[in-house]
Amino acid sequence: MKQSNEVLAAFQAGDLARADALARAALAVDPADWRALHMLGAIALRSGRYDDAVADFERTLALAPDYAAARANLVVALRRAGREEAAIAAFARIAPAERPPELTVEYASALVASRRLDEAETALRGVLMAHSDLAAAHYVRGRIDEARGDRAAATAGYRRASALAPDDAIAHAALGAALCDDGRVDEAMACLRRSVALRPTGLAVWKIAEALVLQGRLAEAETALWEGFGPARD
Repeated sequence: MKQSNEVLAAFQAGDLARADALARAALAVDPADWRALHMLGAIALRSGRYDDAVADFERTLALAPDYAAARANLVVALRRAGREEAAIAAFARIAPAERPPELTVEYASALVASRRLDEAETALRGVLMAHSDLAAAHYVRGRIDEARGDRAAATAGYRRASALAPDDAIAHAALGAALCDDGRVDEAMACLRRSVALRPTGLAVWKIAEALVLQGRLAEAETALWEGFGPARD
């Protein structure tokens, strides 16, 4: 138990290398240490190694099938790995009482990715009623509206998400992209540059270049693409 606490402390401090080493040391002593396995999954998830995270959470659940945190994290890892239908199925295996609102938002996002928009809307409805300050729920609501072609509603959802989570690069990028598509270029540029400052993404960089082209600033658009993606390749 002491070693488990040390792994968790290192993880929470952001020292993933130490957390990983401690978890693997615990597993070397006891290969059935499901807490250490779960921490390896959490480390992999935070590090962007989503397939590894899925494998670690599945191994955890093979040893501790009732461990709620592992079941929730498996849904998230499957989503990040692009395995939407598997994420939906994993969510369905979790009892309703054990589904925090953030996990329901992950589920709704998987449904959107699978084009099951009505189901996604139903899943989000209760979350938004009970947790109107949850930025991720408004972001996914915006994705639903965008998929249905309702640009105004999508923009409103992204705007609410970015206001509630001002450090969320994805929300700012989505808002900027929607504004750019709506011809509101100056406002779009502000959102997109905010997104890139927080965490550069391909969407934000591409939309900045598009907005610059719309303004006739072609050299700046080329520079934005160069800085974002590097030199063009044939």
